[in-house]
Amino acid sequence: MKLGLEIASRPESLIATPGGRQVFEQNVMIGNQQVKVIAVLNQIGNLRSVHIKNP
Repeated sequence: MKLGLEIASRPESLIATPGGRQVFEQNVMIGNQQVKVIAVLNQIGNLRSVHIKNP
């Protein structure tokens, strides 16, 4: 959650706003692996989900 909130606090990471939600995406290092983290805020700005994927 902390990582998702950190990414969502960076306006440059905003990639889409479908249906009023805000979707943020950033590549980050976790351990020794680079992964893509996607954070989604709901319509009122609360963190709804965080997804971690291999890029």
